[in-house]
Amino acid sequence: GLFTFPDYLPGTSTSGFCGVSIDHVIEPEITNAAAIMSYIDPAGLAFFGGPTSKMDTPMFQAIQAVGDLESLNDPNRRSYILLITDGVQDCCRGGDYDLEADCEIAGQESSSTYNPFDWTEWLENRQDLVDLVGLLKTNKKIQTFVVGFSTGIDAETLNRMAVSAGTSIVTNCDTASDTCYYSAIDTTSLESVIEDVMVIVQTEVCDTTDNDCDGDIDEDWPTLGQTCSAGFGA
Repeated sequence: GLFTFPDYLPGTSTSGFCGVSIDHVIEPEITNAAAIMSYIDPAGLAFFGGPTSKMDTPMFQAIQAVGDLESLNDPNRRSYILLITDGVQDCCRGGDYDLEADCEIAGQESSSTYNPFDWTEWLENRQDLVDLVGLLKTNKKIQTFVVGFSTGIDAETLNRMAVSAGTSIVTNCDTASDTCYYSAIDTTSLESVIEDVMVIVQTEVCDTTDNDCDGDIDEDWPTLGQTCSAGFGA
């Protein structure tokens, strides 16, 4: 499935920006690869237009909306969110989830004319994101893989999110120099990261579901005759 950070829809009355709507989400389904490509490919019939420098990065709103999707709350399969972000949590042009402005001058759209973040609000947003992915993991069994796709991201926030979501690539993520989230800087490295994540989510584990989609459930244990105890591993 696919969900892009929301923005105002040209030619419509939709109050976009950070007031999240799932009207434009492509639901997670095994047959939706072509629909996703059509949406993100400039040559696709459903191309969304591409990101602009004025678009915000409402990670909290996007993750919350996707986590509520019925298709990700199916008890018969494992569900995951793959967050790919090039920035920090921000909503400067209206519709913020906590009704507290992320920008010191509301309504300004150029980073050259306003100080983009209030430090206190930044810290509150950070904690909210960490708590959100933790609750999705604990309450809904939805884990979030965090990908920083830039050199200008908020590394500490992404580190803490990865730990809270249980997807940190570092066993003990506790120092400022750690990179606990997945990192990509170009198409090649992003493809590599996605492939790594796909291997993890398709690995057969002991959870009473067919994770690798081969028609068998809870198979492929290293020792023939091992007992699978759901939720506790082999």
